[in-house]
Amino acid sequence: MMAAILMASALATQPLAAAIAAFGEVDAYRATLHAWSEEAGPQLVRYAWRRPGFVRMDFIDPHAGAVLVHDPKTGRATLWPFGVGAFPRLDLAPGNRLIRGSRGHTVDRSDVGVLLASAERLGRTGKVEVVGEESIDGRRAVHLAVTGAPGLEVDGVRRYDLWLRIEDLFPLQAESRDPHQRLLETTRLAGLEVGVRFPDSFFAP
Repeated sequence: MMAAILMASALATQPLAAAIAAFGEVDAYRATLHAWSEEAGPQLVRYAWRRPGFVRMDFIDPHAGAVLVHDPKTGRATLWPFGVGAFPRLDLAPGNRLIRGSRGHTVDRSDVGVLLASAERLGRTGKVEVVGEESIDGRRAVHLAVTGAPGLEVDGVRRYDLWLRIEDLFPLQAESRDPHQRLLETTRLAGLEVGVRFPDSFFAP
């Protein structure tokens, strides 16, 4: 009961700070990303993350079968364009243009912690509004609108809309818009699992 009261208080006063603090307690998660961007169109990816920054992305559409893994210990990314074990196996810097997203996203900065930090930077001198409670894939979520101050953008984004799962403030969906309110990118995390125990070999296939 007390935890619920504290959560409600945090949502009312500092919702982004509360979400960032909650993510700081997360060791690992996985989800199927349904993403769309103005440049790349629709994408479907099975995404897995483990602290301190291991990432595995199994592509479903486009580039079906491709697998991308990031190892924070080496700072390198490994790409199997045609599936793990198939030739070729490419060792790349995270910023390599072959694996950099259409909007400049890199695999080493692809987790929701980076998203929340970007939204917090935008709202620091702008405003963060609790729009209300909504449903995302049948889950209760609080909708936040984060708008930068006039003339302020973060990576070309003037506004973020975030839908945070009520029970743990984990993002279920995010949208970004430019200064003209045009939709730049949207991402929904389907089948989200937090606290997953991955075998070591999962991130070193």
